[in-house]
Amino acid sequence: MLRAAAWTIGLFGAGMIICRLFPLPWIEPAVLLGLGFGFLAVSARTGPRPRRARTIATKEAAA
Repeated sequence: MLRAAAWTIGLFGAGMIICRLFPLPWIEPAVLLGLGFGFLAVSARTGPRPRRARTIATKEAAA
């Protein structure tokens, strides 16, 4: 959850900086679309992490 909050703050912070650097009327929709694609890329990349073989073997040996 902390990672999602960090990505959200970082991406929206970057979007705000871009909108303030380039005060054009079409830049805000373009930045919002870019943020949407950024969130899709981040969410597609993250997911359940595969377990290490060592931890599974240790649990089986203990049982």
